[in-house]
Amino acid sequence: MAVMPQADSARVERLGPHSVIEVTRFLDRDPVLNVFLQAVVLRDALAHPRDEFWGLRRGDELTALVFLGVDSGLIAPVGDDAEALATLAQWAGTRATRLPRRRHLVGARATLGAFEPEFTRLLPPPRLARDQLYLVVRSRSMGAHRLPELRPAEPGDEALLFESGVALRKEELDEDPLRVDALAYRRHVQTECRQGTTFVWRRGDELCFRATIGALSAVVAQISAVYTAPALRNRGIGTRGVGELCHRLFERVDHVSLFVNEFNAPALAVYRKLGFRLHAPWRSLFWGGPDG
Repeated sequence: MAVMPQADSARVERLGPHSVIEVTRFLDRDPVLNVFLQAVVLRDALAHPRDEFWGLRRGDELTALVFLGVDSGLIAPVGDDAEALATLAQWAGTRATRLPRRRHLVGARATLGAFEPEFTRLLPPPRLARDQLYLVVRSRSMGAHRLPELRPAEPGDEALLFESGVALRKEELDEDPLRVDALAYRRHVQTECRQGTTFVWRRGDELCFRATIGALSAVVAQISAVYTAPALRNRGIGTRGVGELCHRLFERVDHVSLFVNEFNAPALAVYRKLGFRLHAPWRSLFWGGPDG
């Protein structure tokens, strides 16, 4: 366990398997907002050597934490103590050189409001910044939107997932994954077709809709990578697809969450129609790409 003394008796330390219960309790302060990190803890029990959890303590109390994905480049801080987050941001910034050039800082806007200024001071300006909304729906709020045609992706869906995934990233992230790393993206799509967490709705050779279960805890599921074929938009396709996926997830959890770009009015209309409500303002910043 690495311990870094800080001012005012605060210290930053690497959180490992010995801290699983403590970290889980910390994340349980908002299990909806923190579902992704809860899923990581459930999967690896803080023992994955390439995924780092760092926490700031005052005395024996954990006051803030940050996840650093050494392979993925993901940086995800959690907490509401602005001073602790700023101190932790300094520490995380010094470790940013270990992360891939393509880095992604994500979190509740209130958390990043304390974390982001210190962190961005240590790095070049981000390639892209997105203000988003983190939404949630409860099982009792969901109407009837059944779609038996929705199914887990299979190897035969690879070409359609590849094409739609490229289009989705261009649309949502202003990034072409084929320019970043085409081979890695091909492997990612192949994994999607094996894991059973990406769902598709096809009509013959045409893809109507796709979405992925991005994270799953004991009480919350998070949906990501929602995509409706452009030629089929404004026809209720997205409403039916997301509604059906939520119904299936409600057999396992009580809440389904997702985040959406604040400017994406059509998507927001779909989610509100399904009963999603604002849980917290969200923010994502992206560094790096094919040209820097």
